[in-house]
Amino acid sequence: MAKDLNMRCLVQFCSRCRGLFPHYRMQISGRVYAAYGGVFIVLALLWGRQIDGVTPDMFDILGDAIALIGVSVIMYWPR
Repeated sequence: MAKDLNMRCLVQFCSRCRGLFPHYRMQISGRVYAAYGGVFIVLALLWGRQIDGVTPDMFDILGDAIALIGVSVIMYWPR
Protein backbone atom coordinates (compact mmCIF):
# COMPACT_ATOMS: atom_id res chain seq x y z
CA MET A 1 0.00 0.00 0.00
CA ALA A 2 2.74 2.49 0.95
CA LYS A 3 4.81 1.53 -2.11
CA ASP A 4 1.82 2.20 -4.35
CA LEU A 5 1.24 5.58 -2.71
CA ASN A 6 4.90 6.54 -3.12
CA MET A 7 4.83 5.64 -6.80
CA ARG A 8 1.61 7.61 -7.33
CA CYS A 9 3.20 10.65 -5.68
CA LEU A 10 6.25 10.35 -7.92
CA VAL A 11 4.12 10.09 -11.06
CA GLN A 12 2.04 13.11 -9.96
CA PHE A 13 5.19 15.12 -9.32
CA CYS A 14 6.64 14.28 -12.75
CA SER A 15 3.40 15.07 -14.56
CA ARG A 16 3.08 18.42 -12.78
CA CYS A 17 6.69 19.36 -13.55
CA ARG A 18 6.04 18.72 -17.24
CA GLY A 19 4.00 21.93 -17.37
CA LEU A 20 6.95 23.97 -16.09
CA PHE A 21 9.37 22.95 -18.85
CA PRO A 22 8.17 25.37 -21.56
CA HIS A 23 8.89 28.29 -19.20
CA TYR A 24 12.64 27.69 -19.37
CA ARG A 25 14.74 29.57 -21.87
CA MET A 26 14.12 28.40 -25.42
CA GLN A 27 17.75 27.30 -25.86
CA ILE A 28 17.51 24.61 -23.19
CA SER A 29 13.88 23.58 -23.52
CA GLY A 30 14.72 20.77 -25.97
CA ARG A 31 17.32 19.43 -23.57
CA VAL A 32 14.88 19.56 -20.70
CA TYR A 33 12.32 17.60 -22.72
CA ALA A 34 15.00 15.04 -23.63
CA ALA A 35 15.89 14.58 -19.98
CA TYR A 36 12.21 14.28 -19.08
CA GLY A 37 11.73 11.66 -21.80
CA GLY A 38 14.65 9.60 -20.51
CA VAL A 39 13.37 9.77 -16.94
CA PHE A 40 9.87 8.86 -18.14
CA ILE A 41 11.17 5.74 -19.92
CA VAL A 42 13.11 4.62 -16.85
CA LEU A 43 10.11 5.24 -14.59
CA ALA A 44 7.86 3.29 -16.96
CA LEU A 45 10.14 0.25 -16.72
CA LEU A 46 10.35 0.61 -12.94
CA TRP A 47 6.57 0.95 -12.72
CA GLY A 48 6.11 -2.20 -14.77
CA ARG A 49 8.53 -4.11 -12.56
CA GLN A 50 7.42 -2.85 -9.15
CA ILE A 51 3.68 -2.27 -9.56
CA ASP A 52 2.59 -4.54 -12.41
CA GLY A 53 5.11 -7.29 -11.71
CA VAL A 54 6.30 -7.49 -15.33
CA THR A 55 9.99 -8.28 -15.63
CA PRO A 56 11.65 -6.29 -18.43
CA ASP A 57 13.36 -8.45 -21.02
CA MET A 58 16.71 -7.86 -22.67
CA PHE A 59 15.23 -5.64 -25.39
CA ASP A 60 13.44 -3.43 -22.85
CA ILE A 61 16.71 -2.84 -21.04
CA LEU A 62 18.60 -2.35 -24.31
CA GLY A 63 16.04 0.22 -25.49
CA ASP A 64 16.23 1.99 -22.15
CA ALA A 65 20.03 2.13 -22.38
CA ILE A 66 19.84 3.54 -25.93
CA ALA A 67 17.36 6.19 -24.80
CA LEU A 68 19.58 7.20 -21.87
CA ILE A 69 22.63 7.39 -24.16
CA GLY A 70 20.60 9.64 -26.47
CA VAL A 71 19.60 11.84 -23.55
CA SER A 72 23.21 12.15 -22.43
CA VAL A 73 24.30 13.11 -25.96
CA ILE A 74 21.62 15.79 -26.14
CA MET A 75 22.32 17.10 -22.65
CA TYR A 76 26.11 17.02 -22.49
CA TRP A 77 27.45 17.33 -26.05
CA PRO A 78 29.70 20.43 -26.16
CA ARG A 79 28.16 23.35 -27.96
